[in-house]
Amino acid sequence: MQLVENEGKTSISQRRTCFSSSRSGVCANFVFHSCPGFAPCSVDCTPGFGEAAVPMMLAVAPTIAMAWVIRVAAPHELARVAELQFDTFAPPPEPPALLPLLASFYERGQASVRGNMLRKLMDELNSRIDTGSDVFVAAEADDDALPSGGVDESGRYVEKGAPLLGTVDLSQQEMQLPTHGIAEGLYMSCMAVAPAARRRGIARALLAASEARALERGESMLWLHVEAGNHAAISLYEREGFLRQPDTPLFQGFARALNLQEQPLLFKKEIG
Repeated sequence: MQLVENEGKTSISQRRTCFSSSRSGVCANFVFHSCPGFAPCSVDCTPGFGEAAVPMMLAVAPTIAMAWVIRVAAPHELARVAELQFDTFAPPPEPPALLPLLASFYERGQASVRGNMLRKLMDELNSRIDTGSDVFVAAEADDDALPSGGVDESGRYVEKGAPLLGTVDLSQQEMQLPTHGIAEGLYMSCMAVAPAARRRGIARALLAASEARALERGESMLWLHVEAGNHAAISLYEREGFLRQPDTPLFQGFARALNLQEQPLLFKKEIG
């Protein structure tokens, strides 16, 4: 599914849009109707390739400096996805005050460590996609997902175009673990928006893409965890219809099964 957003409104053109992974794809025709400000945007859906139509509601930010799209990550973009996730959830530490020679050694050591961790994260992303995850990205509209760079010796993605603006992972793997008692729905994780791209409606559009994909997969629930102190994210999820779940043994067991270090808040949204 590709959502095109440009200055102040959503584009009006009809296009064939695809949800896909490296293994399979599901396509439908969507018509996005323009709407200024934060007014909801209706989406008329017509079936494509024999698939059922999927209605959805979107809201867009009022002023957009540059056009951007929501789409499934291309295989060669997983290095960029990993870097965005890593910089969001494990930003590099502030370097200590050192003499120039020692500072140089410190920087090279940090680059090596982070490069190794990035490569492991890339391998994990590839594995998740191979087992059914949908990884969505937000990218500038002129970024056509064609290969334009590669990973350097430090593990950083070097590219010609602009970096990714946001990403989210949608998966059933977490729900299938035998170590907790929740079985229905899909799990959303690693929602990340680049600092320079925030307050542009990107997180909201990533949520809408995840919800539409969940409906296509025949699911009726979305789950996610969020840190108790992340008030901005909690506010967003509540505005988008997610409800905080009680702190019961069942839901505590879910967090333990996912090896979450701290006891986060669990949110659920019923869809469809």
